[in-house]
Amino acid sequence: MNGQWHIVLGFNGSSVQLWNNNGTRLLSHIKVNVAKGSSAYPTAYLCTAYCRAKDSTEFICIGDTVGNIHAFYQVKNVYFKETIYSISEMPVITAIGGDCQNSVVAAGTSEGKIYLLSVARPNETSILATIPGFKYPVTSMGVLQSGTSILLAAYSNGQIRGYKLPDGKLLFSLNAHAKTVTAIDAHPTKSVFASVGEDSFFSLFEVSLNGTKQEYDVTLILSSKIENTILTGVAFLPPTFSSVIAVSYDDPKIYYWKDVI
Repeated sequence: MNGQWHIVLGFNGSSVQLWNNNGTRLLSHIKVNVAKGSSAYPTAYLCTAYCRAKDSTEFICIGDTVGNIHAFYQVKNVYFKETIYSISEMPVITAIGGDCQNSVVAAGTSEGKIYLLSVARPNETSILATIPGFKYPVTSMGVLQSGTSILLAAYSNGQIRGYKLPDGKLLFSLNAHAKTVTAIDAHPTKSVFASVGEDSFFSLFEVSLNGTKQEYDVTLILSSKIENTILTGVAFLPPTFSSVIAVSYDDPKIYYWKDVI
């Protein structure tokens, strides 16, 4: 996350735990609760992202299954959790992205909509824009912050779309995978992102501005297939972020691509 925190989602979203970075001390713990008006369906937490508010407060935002966005943040030595925004339609929030440059949180839903929120401070949040859905759920998000902030939104039809932040303008649409994109990760300093999907492929892309056309081009840098494997997670490795790892469903292996950037 930010070098100080490590967040863990419980099995099936049953809880959220915030630990110090080396995993030796539990800082805060959120257990599930029951959604309003329901005694049968507990709220589950499905996605997290790191962000920074306009007042410089660092926080981790968490999306749940009834349209709420929560925040973990620290004041001195005390850790707080509170709901920073509730979407009235109560959608399932399936992906979240954080833009530290513009203090924007993006929440993607099972309906394919994306809500862009401006965060002045953890208890002061307002809606900036809503990006309409197009039938397919949002499955993962990341933010490229090399110059212009670009929200990367992956979908269940294999597409990855890039939206300019903070206004949400569509910059590009990419048919990245043949099946559902299960995870994406944005490089912290370069205009490069990694993706994995149910089609068993790991892919690495570079985003560049075409000055002549004033459009964004997306170039495939690397593509690798892990046969008979559903890849479910991907991340650039610190401290140099030049290597990438990926994990898969129901498999103890971790796949490693060394110095690919």
